[in-house]
Amino acid sequence: IIIIPNSIYISKFKLHNKKNKKFIFITVGRFAEKKKGYDFVDKISSLLINKINFKWILIGRGISNTKNYKNIRKYPKYFELIEEINDCNELYFPHSRLVNIYKKSDLYLHLSRIESFGVTIIEAMASGLPVISFKSKGGEELIKNNINGYQIKSFNIKNYAKKIIYLSKLKKKKFNTLKIKNSVKKFDIEKNTKVIIKS
Repeated sequence: IIIIPNSIYISKFKLHNKKNKKFIFITVGRFAEKKKGYDFVDKISSLLINKINFKWILIGRGISNTKNYKNIRKYPKYFELIEEINDCNELYFPHSRLVNIYKKSDLYLHLSRIESFGVTIIEAMASGLPVISFKSKGGEELIKNNINGYQIKSFNIKNYAKKIIYLSKLKKKKFNTLKIKNSVKKFDIEKNTKVIIKS
C-alpha cells in the first residue's frame, strides 16, 4: 500500500511584500452555499463594515451567485467577485493568477462547514497567509492556533469577525510568514513525488 498525500506545488508560492492600504482577505471555493459557508458572508461582513477598511475577494466557480447577497449588493466597494480561475496550459495548479492574488492578500478566510481536505488552506499558508477557519473537519487538522491561524468554535460569527478585526489592527505583526510557510512543507508535491517514486 502506498499513501499518496494531498500536495501542492509550493515552489509556485514566493513571499511577496504587501503594501496594502486596505486589509485584504480572500476566500476561495466553488459556490456551494451551505457546505462552503457562503451563507456566512453577509453575517460576517455586517460586523466589519464601517469598522475596518477592508476588501473581501471571493473566488470560485459560480461565485456570481453571491451578487444578490445584501451586503455585496449594498456595499460593493468592500467586495471583489472573481469566477473560477482556470487554465489547462499551466502544468501545476493553482493558476499563477490565483497565486498572485493569494500573495497580495493579508488573510485567508475559510468558511466551509466541512472539507475532506482543505487544499485552499494549504495554498494560503504556502503564500504566508494566516488562516481563520471554523473548528471543523478540513480545518482543524491543518490550523494551529496562534501559529498559522485561528480556529473558531461552534461556528460563532461574532468571534470570527472579532478575530478579523484583531488581525487588521495588528497588521499581521504577530504572525511570522516564514513559520506559516514552513507549516505546509510536508505537502510539497516535489518532495512527495520523489518519496513515492523511491517507494
